[in-house]
Amino acid sequence: MDARANMDQSYRKTMYKECLDIIVDWAVEVPVYQRQNAIVFSTERVNIDTVTPDITTYYNWYAEIQNIELK
Repeated sequence: MDARANMDQSYRKTMYKECLDIIVDWAVEVPVYQRQNAIVFSTERVNIDTVTPDITTYYNWYAEIQNIELK
């Protein structure tokens, strides 16, 4: 609230950085909701540029297997 009320941009930047540092320090886990299957690709083995960018929980990777390139 102090940063929001102040008009000095450098002061606001410093205050927001401190706030974000506190949030990151307190963060323990990131909850992830997954409906069905999790799809994980190893970038060491798969050329990630050839994988569709629109992966959802309903995406069947094998529907476009002909487009996926291995390294």
